[in-house]
Amino acid sequence: MTLSLAMLACGSGTGGGQDSADSSATAGTGTGTGDATASSGASEPTTGTSTDAITGTSTDAITGTSTDTSTGGPPTGAEFGVNDVSIMFPLPAHDGDRPHRLWLVPGPGESGPYFPLDKTDELPPFNADLPDLYSAAMVTSMRFDPCFGEDCQPQLRLVAQPVFTSPMSVDMLDDAAVHLFYALAPAEAEAVVDALAMIRDGSPVSTAGPLAVHPGLAVDAAGETGGRVKALVVEHCREDNLVRITNNFFAFDNWGFMRFDRGPGGVLEQRPIAGMVEQGVNQAWLRQAQHDDLDDPSGTISPAPIDGFTYLLAVGHFVDGAPVDPALAQAAAERVLELENPSLTSSDDVDCVSCHLAPQARLYAERNGVTFTGDAQFVPPEGVDTSLVLAPELQGNLGATIAFGWHRQSTGDNVLVPSINQRVINESALVAASL
Repeated sequence: MTLSLAMLACGSGTGGGQDSADSSATAGTGTGTGDATASSGASEPTTGTSTDAITGTSTDAITGTSTDTSTGGPPTGAEFGVNDVSIMFPLPAHDGDRPHRLWLVPGPGESGPYFPLDKTDELPPFNADLPDLYSAAMVTSMRFDPCFGEDCQPQLRLVAQPVFTSPMSVDMLDDAAVHLFYALAPAEAEAVVDALAMIRDGSPVSTAGPLAVHPGLAVDAAGETGGRVKALVVEHCREDNLVRITNNFFAFDNWGFMRFDRGPGGVLEQRPIAGMVEQGVNQAWLRQAQHDDLDDPSGTISPAPIDGFTYLLAVGHFVDGAPVDPALAQAAAERVLELENPSLTSSDDVDCVSCHLAPQARLYAERNGVTFTGDAQFVPPEGVDTSLVLAPELQGNLGATIAFGWHRQSTGDNVLVPSINQRVINESALVAASL
């Protein structure tokens, strides 16, 4: 594994080297039963219907079915593609699909990673109106990073979100997630790479293409593909190697972000958030428009970033489809490109909210006369697809704060759509090219 980056975990707002967790960590839940177009980082997203644009398959791809009949095997031009190192799970359609997903608190016949359920009183609730939701959280995505932080620590990282199933349906709440970081020893990292290759090679459909719901899981979550992914998580996401937890939570129509490192004995220590004008352990995105309004990006980041793109976060800074102050808009655009480029920015100087909002701010500003070109653009590795594919509901939506998971659209029919961040795509591309 040749990649050496101080990679920012976009979708977590964290970074830096990890301290090993002591094997005597406080007990929590068990692991359950478990079944064993190249983008510069500033390209216009692919458009289409909510589900077709997301998955490239039928509208049932959200629930795990598909009409894609392409063959399996590695992506063209690269041994690994973005979907092989960053895996997004399809949502269950109903209660019957629960055993084929991963849960932080598994029920009978279900499985999941280690999660310290006894520590939830020290973590912020997913939603201030419904405080006890960790027991409803499903793992919605997984990422492998062979070299995280200054110590080049291999890791598996999980995102979990509250997901509610019934005998006939599935639903979610406003954006909220917990991010779990599991440190891997070098030999274990090699075993993870081998398992990822097996998942890729055994997929009944090709895993090539832009980052999306994993193509193999979309058609085979209940089969061998789903079983292999679940076994990978259960085996390598354990009590002895959980080293960090970060939170993106919803409270009083705004979003908050926190970071906790996990030390000896499973003790959680809240850590400062980098890159803010005021030092602190919390940061918030205070939305000043309707949550999912595509025509109003307004809001306040508090505390503000030291080096941000806040000019793009006010509808009054745009008139007749153009920025009022082109110079300020262009400076903000340059910062967005830096944030989306994992070769230029790291967690040493980037705040949580800026990382989470950068792609949506870019998509809104592009529609309003701001160009995103320059030396800060990410140049993708040859043969790796870094296209940003989003449903129309998420193209310039500053109420979408999930970097790699699912978003519940609060307007219209309350549709559930994948929410993916360009930074996550670019990091995944570098990881794929390094393996």
